Amino acid sequence: TKPLFARASLPRFFRTGDIALAGAVANNTTADSIATRVEATARGITRVGSGSATRTLASNGGAEVRFNWRADAMPGDSAVIRFDVQGGTYADAVETTVPMRPPYSPRYHAVAGVARGDSTIRLTLPRGIVPQG
Repeated sequence: TKPLFARASLPRFFRTGDIALAGAVANNTTADSIATRVEATARGITRVGSGSATRTLASNGGAEVRFNWRADAMPGDSAVIRFDVQGGTYADAVETTVPMRPPYSPRYHAVAGVARGDSTIRLTLPRGIVPQG
């Protein structure tokens, strides 16, 4: 285990248009407290506000450091987020790729039945569905 290390604390994915509060956890495994600085940088997602934060980590302790993010990338793209932690003579970094998904959740509807011969079948769609997409 490193004396000072960072772990990403991010969602499994972002949806285009998401506003999120997410970051990293910085851990100190030394016998002394450490004043740390965490820097957040990214590609494919926009950080809103400051990109750095300071935390004092107690001996064998940790702290979560969160930043505000706005997911602007298109579905199918990815956001790459990096956190650099510096404290005293110790440093660490973690970089994570998070996929972008569409800004909606698809809904599916199913109809089951049996048609025999020259039957005409009419399907009534639930209200609010536009069949053309």
